Amino acid sequence: MDDDCLPEKNWLSKIRNILKEHQQDRIVFQGKINNFYLKRTLTSQLHQLVYQAEVDAYYNGLKKNQLIDFLHAGNFFALRSTLKTLPFLFDEQNFPFIGEERDLAYRLQLAGCQIHFQPQVELEHKIISSGSIWQAWKNSWEIGRAEGILVKIGRAHV
Repeated sequence: MDDDCLPEKNWLSKIRNILKEHQQDRIVFQGKINNFYLKRTLTSQLHQLVYQAEVDAYYNGLKKNQLIDFLHAGNFFALRSTLKTLPFLFDEQNFPFIGEERDLAYRLQLAGCQIHFQPQVELEHKIISSGSIWQAWKNSWEIGRAEGILVKIGRAHV
């Protein structure tokens, strides 16, 4: 869980129960994330509407335990033995702030792990952003940079 997230009621017990059911499986589980901007500027409200509509449309199309190909670091979990299939979790050199979840998801899948969606494991992500157009541009630039690195090192589909 990210440091700017608040878990829903029984979040940890839900995780514990899911992991108990899958003691022998090499599965990473992705929970549902509800984003909320703390600064209510016109830019942040517009971004939240667009982003949340995209996320909701995607999440609403998924079912419990559905196989997916992504991770959002704010709310994923796995057994330690599953994560130890990789020599390291996050590639901080190439992805210091953005793109690390996509890289991790690709490497886990290449190592034979599956990623399953678990919508009942839900949390709220409180986004602390200036809400400025400059910040939105900077985030977009960083996402594009990360995508380029993923393609260059062969961890992305073109």
